[in-house]
Formats: sequence, structure tokens, C-alpha cells
Amino acid sequence: MKILLVLPVIMPSLNKQLRSHWAARKRLKDNAAWHVRASMGRYKIDHRDRFANVSITVYSNAPKAMGGRARRLDTDNLIGGQKPLVDALKQAGIMKDDSPKWAAITYIENRDKVESPRTEIEIGYGKEQGRE
Repeated sequence: MKILLVLPVIMPSLNKQLRSHWAARKRLKDNAAWHVRASMGRYKIDHRDRFANVSITVYSNAPKAMGGRARRLDTDNLIGGQKPLVDALKQAGIMKDDSPKWAAITYIENRDKVESPRTEIEIGYGKEQGRE
């Protein structure tokens, strides 16, 4: 089973999140959870898939021209900034836990020139894991 979620938001960098007020971080986490639940509307996840090993690839597309980031993020800022999104995926029941035992998560930052800022999440269960 393969799922593709497209969220019309990008997660701020870890540095930006750590400098923000706790209430702003809570709003960010709630907003990410809402977008994940809204995107999951047409997909049904079997409870057995939830406990299988899952492969997740997060594509963060943040072009400067459309209100995104001016520069690429370094790896730890990119990965740390995605934590509210990964927690939202766990809360939505897409995976049991975000530990390496249960999920293989890859983070990629893209730069499309014409598209709007968005986050694409590819989720694969079982033999169909990864992008083909």
C-alpha cells in the first residue's frame, strides 16, 4: 500500500521553532495534525499496516519566490523542524512509533521554481516502500 499526502504548508526550521513562544509551537503542532487528518480523508489504513514497518519520505518544497525560505536548511534544521509533522503522522495512526524500529524516515528539501510552498509525504507499507 502506498499513500501520497500533499500538505499546503512547510514546517519552519528547528531554530525558528525553538525561538518561538510555546503557544506558537502548540499551534504549529495542531496545524500540522489538522493538515494530516484532512489529507488522509480518502485513505483507509488497516490496523495491521500501522504495526508493520513503514517507509516515509518527506519532501519539503519551499521556493523563495512563493513565500518560502531564502536558503536551503542544513540537515539538522530540516530534520528537527519536521518533528511536529512526524508527531502528527503518529497521532493520525499512520505508524506505531517514529523510532527506527518501526519507521524509516527520509527528509529531502526540494526547490521548484513555479510551485507553491508545500510538503509532500510518501508513505509505503510492506513491499511497496519507497519511490519507484
